[in-house]
Amino acid sequence: MERALDIFPLIGVTTNPSILKAGGLTDFKRDLRTIRGLVG
Repeated sequence: MERALDIFPLIGVTTNPSILKAGGLTDFKRDLRTIRGLVG
């Protein structure tokens, strides 16, 4: 996601807990805070 932000501007992010877990993210609250910090 960090690399993509350098190339493509984001307006918003839609999340799905099961997709986040399948992608290797396991601490849902922490990971959402990280994503939110990246997109502003």
